Amino acid sequence: MRMSIQTREVLSHIIRSGYKIDLVRHPEAWSAHIFHPQIQGISSEDIYGGTAKVKEIAISKAVSEFVERQAFYEKSRTDVISDSTGFSARPRSSRISLAKTKTKWSSKLEAMERYYAFHWWEDHSVSHAIRVIDTINFNLFIGLGIKDKFKKAFLIQVGTPGFEDVLVLIGMLPYQGFAVGCAAGWAWERDQTLFRACVELMRHYHIIEKLTSSNDEPSSLYTKKLLHLASGSLDQDLLDRLESKGNKKCRKPRAIIDEEVPHQFSKLYYVHRFCFEDQPDILNQWNNIII
Repeated sequence: MRMSIQTREVLSHIIRSGYKIDLVRHPEAWSAHIFHPQIQGISSEDIYGGTAKVKEIAISKAVSEFVERQAFYEKSRTDVISDSTGFSARPRSSRISLAKTKTKWSSKLEAMERYYAFHWWEDHSVSHAIRVIDTINFNLFIGLGIKDKFKKAFLIQVGTPGFEDVLVLIGMLPYQGFAVGCAAGWAWERDQTLFRACVELMRHYHIIEKLTSSNDEPSSLYTKKLLHLASGSLDQDLLDRLESKGNKKCRKPRAIIDEEVPHQFSKLYYVHRFCFEDQPDILNQWNNIII
């Protein structure tokens, strides 16, 4: 599969700006990371990644994340924005109406993921379905090398008010603490949603592994919170929440932002932002496991 003309043009700009691309081969997938040599390690928020079963798609996803984050940085210069929740990017094409529609849905799904998962943790009356995953079979299913990384993995399906499928994937680390990966999709797209949750879980695992095996200090709220979850500080809270069986669904929030975001690559990429009323500031909520 070839990358789009728009993706290749932005990728050329990225490389000319001094960034490098690191490709990692998994059993059944590829991961691409775009980074600047002056930035050390994979723990920085300024590393842009993508994972897919096809190498070119993984690179394209990493480029989209780069564009999405640049649009967020530009927007944050004029607006007070805590994080890039609800930002999504997609290359413009001859079928621009379809590209816009898909980008809007992606941005809405990310906002839903953070909103519903956050409130599931906070409100024990919200229901969930839970499954303990055998890591060997799970590794064979998603092909991302999860085998032997966690002593146990839990898949949480949050009780949502409609056809939203919000998944919280929790991997218990060998000694204490845990890593989390979340994703949202639609009920009929469970496999794709689960794959995205696992990609995030493994990204968080590798950041934690690097930081704990070296003398690197966490460089951001993002990495500090990852280490907080891995420290064991919230282990009992997690067990309490898993045992707490609520009987109601999350309330449906009201959308307050649903708009295109202008940015430096606007001629090549469409960026959309979606946000709910009271969208949680997840990085500053240390006792909430969603990240």
